[in-house]
Amino acid sequence: MAKAGITKTGLQALFNNAKANNARFVGARIETKGMSEPEYIINPYANIAQKLVYYNAAYNDDLTLKANPGIRITAVAQGDNIKDVMAWLGEMDA
Repeated sequence: MAKAGITKTGLQALFNNAKANNARFVGARIETKGMSEPEYIINPYANIAQKLVYYNAAYNDDLTLKANPGIRITAVAQGDNIKDVMAWLGEMDA
C-alpha cells in the first residue's frame, strides 16, 4: 500500500494503518531542492509510532520540513518487505 501527493493527514492514516495491520515496514520518499534524486527512508514496525511522532513535529501539513521547506515528503508506503516498499515508493510520481 502506498500514497503519493499526500498531506500530513494521509501520512498519519498510512502509518496508523501500518501499525494496526502489523506491517513490517513503512517508508518515505523525501525530495530535496537541488538534489537530483530522492532519499528513501525505511523503518521497521518497532519504529512506526516514534517515527510518526517525529514527522508530526518536524513537518508542516503539506509535508515540507519546518526547518527547511526545500525538503518534502512526497510519498509513503507500507509493506511486509523492504523490496516492495521501495518499489512502491520508486514507482510513484511526486
